[in-house]
Amino acid sequence: MPPPADQQPTHDQQLATCIALVRQDKIDEAAEIASAMRREQPTDPKSRFASALIDRHQGRANQALAALQQLATELPQNPLIRLEYAATLVMNSQIDRAIPILEELIAADPGRPLMHYWLGQAHLRSFRGPEAVKCFERMRDLAPQSKNALHPLASAYLASGRAKSAENTLRELLTTQPKNLEALSTLSAALEQQSRMADAGEVFRQMIDLSPNHPRATAGLARVLQTEGKKDQARELLRPIFEADDPIPVVISTFAALCTEKPDRQACIEKTRTALSQRHHAAQDRAALCFAAGRLLDAEDQTDAAFRVYTQGNTISPRFYVPDEKAKAVDAIIETFSAKAIASFPRTQDPSSRPIFILGMPRSGTTLVEQILAAHPDVYAAGELQELRRIWKDLVARRGSGSVTNLTQLTQNDINTAADRYLTFLDSLDDVAPHITDKMPQNFEQLGLINLLFPNAKVIHCQRSPLDTCISCYTIQFGMAHTYSNDLSLLGHAYAQYHKLMAHWRTTLDIPMLDVVYEDVVADTETLARRIVDFVGLPWNDDCLRFYEAERAVVTASVDQVRKPVYASSVGRWKRYARHLDPLRQALEAGGVPLAECDT
Repeated sequence: MPPPADQQPTHDQQLATCIALVRQDKIDEAAEIASAMRREQPTDPKSRFASALIDRHQGRANQALAALQQLATELPQNPLIRLEYAATLVMNSQIDRAIPILEELIAADPGRPLMHYWLGQAHLRSFRGPEAVKCFERMRDLAPQSKNALHPLASAYLASGRAKSAENTLRELLTTQPKNLEALSTLSAALEQQSRMADAGEVFRQMIDLSPNHPRATAGLARVLQTEGKKDQARELLRPIFEADDPIPVVISTFAALCTEKPDRQACIEKTRTALSQRHHAAQDRAALCFAAGRLLDAEDQTDAAFRVYTQGNTISPRFYVPDEKAKAVDAIIETFSAKAIASFPRTQDPSSRPIFILGMPRSGTTLVEQILAAHPDVYAAGELQELRRIWKDLVARRGSGSVTNLTQLTQNDINTAADRYLTFLDSLDDVAPHITDKMPQNFEQLGLINLLFPNAKVIHCQRSPLDTCISCYTIQFGMAHTYSNDLSLLGHAYAQYHKLMAHWRTTLDIPMLDVVYEDVVADTETLARRIVDFVGLPWNDDCLRFYEAERAVVTASVDQVRKPVYASSVGRWKRYARHLDPLRQALEAGGVPLAECDT
């Protein structure tokens, strides 16, 4: 028997209960209440609102969006309806429509954590990591006891290149939720971004203990094994999940990098096609599938088909590179670090020769050079370090008030503090080896600062044919720092800016710098290896010619190449795609990059 009418919950109470259940992910219970509300008052806005929330969570996105849009039109002053409408827009990747609504809601009532959450999600899903960080940090400030902001905040830190901050945030969350698989998965990504593959491997194993055959964890552990040179073990670990019926993008793209035999490659190509036909996969996963398919088709000598899927993957990927902004930034560096300015700047009072900076465009041979040096007992190979770029950004923000041109105000204390900070960071990685390599390619932008902080350090500048460098970038799925690589014209522009800046440094700096041409290393590895070792001031060691036997983990897109002796097949690779490269050639030539050697 139903309760007396005066004891039955009101429509407002029913709606409040329904919303609470939805937010607890108790959709079935919420759906029963929403159904009862619609039976009792089918046209009432509260009933329609509850039903729309259920539709959204049960996969009827278009139906939910239409209902919420209609309700927002009818009741424009209702902040809850407008918030859920905006949230549904975010869930359906209609970010540009959602952000103005959320910003207006926050301006009217800035104290509601959920509004900041959804604005943060909107920024995060549109690859605006720093903006997302601000939103989730504000949410955390408004609700300090809640843990709901921690995982999205960590994801935003990760999207902003702040892997250590992401790690710290996730470890805070995991103290109270140690079995949170989503948090563990993001933690593993933060560790991978810091090149701490052994630590990431432990997290992947922890996830597999909690959830055997967890796809992302198993794929992640396979990647760790691959960086350790255990490719066969990685492939066989992943094979059972790969051969299952459900095509999981991260499993397929990881397995693709492990294929060595034709049957595996052909099976993987079919898996990528099946997965790409399923439109529900996230854009990043779809892009990874395209790059995986391109690599496999390349190996099968289906060059035109490979280029088509590479282009598809690049089209899916974000493009934040703005040519005019980049050109102005390079001009500002050249203006600030002129030869006259370099001569007048203060230098560190305790110059260290410990760092070895290996730099150049990505895919220009930096990993190969580092591996040669890493085989020497007096060198610790640290990989691609972010610390120098963090120091640069902090100096620009603090001393330059946001402008590179204001760095002319750098003081002796600024220089000493920055140098000490970098050396302390190196000590945290290894406090024994006489030398440590930093092979962050993009450090070519900070060469002026390096000259001030470490005038006794050695710089190795890696060069490679412009077309080979660029096509190699175009066929790799890079992170957010290299979105220029997703478009041939932008890629050519970015290379031209690098070329312009390096030409400036050659006439400006007094720091020791060795140019190493990739094609020369391929043609005569021993001569170049001896030249590199001699340049950094070390005695020759025969292990430097057997760098591919090293057991250290290698975290780079070149991981497979440096596990084998130098080979020549990557020289002139651009010729396989020559018919597709007109936009690239035009951009390079417009930027003053000589291509005569590429036509031979």
